[in-house]
Formats: sequence, structure tokens, C-alpha cells
Amino acid sequence: MIVLDQSTKFLVTRFFELYERVEVLPVLDFTLLHNTGAAFSLLAGASGWQRWFFIALACVVSVLLVAWIWRTPRGTSCCRSRCR
Repeated sequence: MIVLDQSTKFLVTRFFELYERVEVLPVLDFTLLHNTGAAFSLLAGASGWQRWFFIALACVVSVLLVAWIWRTPRGTSCCRSRCR
């Protein structure tokens, strides 16, 4: 999936002009846009701090998830432990 994602990004940025739209199917178009913000251009007008904020947030969440998984006893799942 990563190779497919990066390949299509490369091809589109190489062969499309900004805002160029190509109809693939009646319900699917490809358009080259540049999103400088987070999801749906959230914080797009910010000065760049949002990148580091989301990187830090992702690192904290990743560490918490790894710690949670590490502390979970082997052979148990969250669903089984709550049902009993």
C-alpha cells in the first residue's frame, strides 16, 4: 500500500498541473491539490508549529500504546477481560 501510495503521488506531481482535474470514472476524479494543514486543511494558516505538534502527539500516543501492549498479559485480549 505504501509503494502504491507513493507511486501515485510521484506520478501525479510529475504529470499534473496544480488544480488539474482528470475524470477517471463518472464518480471519481483525480485533482492535484496541496494541503499544507492537517486533515481538511485544519491549521493551514499556522506558521508551521502544527507539524511539530502532530509529530509530538503521534509519538506520545505511540509510546502509550506500546506501554499498554507491553503491560497486557499474554493470551488475554481487552474484550475477554471486560466480559468476565
